[in-house]
Amino acid sequence: MQRDLRESEAQREDQEARISTLEQRYLAAQHDATAAHEKANRIGADLIGRDSELKQSEERVNHLRVELDMLRNKNEDLQVLLEKYQSQEGGQPSSVASDNANATSDQAGNSAEDKESNIRAMRAELSQADDRLREVQAAMAETQAELQRARQRERLNEDHSARLTATVDKLLLESNERLQTHLREKMAVMEEKNQLTAELDRVRRQMESIQSERDRLVNELDRVRRQASLAESLDLTNLNIPTLTNGHTSHYHSSSSSGFSIRHLATAPATKTGTAGSQSPACISPTSAC
Repeated sequence: MQRDLRESEAQREDQEARISTLEQRYLAAQHDATAAHEKANRIGADLIGRDSELKQSEERVNHLRVELDMLRNKNEDLQVLLEKYQSQEGGQPSSVASDNANATSDQAGNSAEDKESNIRAMRAELSQADDRLREVQAAMAETQAELQRARQRERLNEDHSARLTATVDKLLLESNERLQTHLREKMAVMEEKNQLTAELDRVRRQMESIQSERDRLVNELDRVRRQASLAESLDLTNLNIPTLTNGHTSHYHSSSSSGFSIRHLATAPATKTGTAGSQSPACISPTSAC
């Protein structure tokens, strides 16, 4: 019984150790899943910020494109105007030139100066438009390159987010499977523990029953021994009383020759010797009829 109890206790300790190990593994899996969730949230926030930057870059590119189209249209208008003016200046008929030769020198000088100033102003404006156009084209190229880099970063972030999401899903699935396994093992351990507890209770009850039975048997044995000792003392007393009252010791010597002995008389039933004090002493003799 003691060995069974020790084995049951060892099994219970082993099951408790297994439960503790499973709980530690479950906590570690939960920690990994939480860390993966936090990382996924950070990447999601980063993706949202990059998406906002990408939208701003696209708006800036569209604005620059509109401005570039306006500058191109303005440049084309200026070029058309300049070509028209130059054609008008060089294509005047000879008759008009002869008529204008008669005009005063002041009017001719003023007209030439006005035309020259207009040409210079138009050329300066055209040069500024060209410079602005080149600046806008450079800014647009830089913005497009930045937009391309942003799109590439977004693709990389999406790939990383997809891999991280797959990793998180895998960790969650493994954690769920470990949790289910842990719960099943824990339920099995609890059931086995309950069975061991019931077995221990049954063994304890058996031990208590055996102990009580043993105590009862010991008490019964003591009682029987006391009764046997008392009966033996009574038998010896009943055997010794006739010898002391009559003083005939020769009867005991003759009893041995007739096949009777003191041991035979001592083992006689108590019902026959219990009334020996009231009978005649001659009943001990083998030749007398009692």
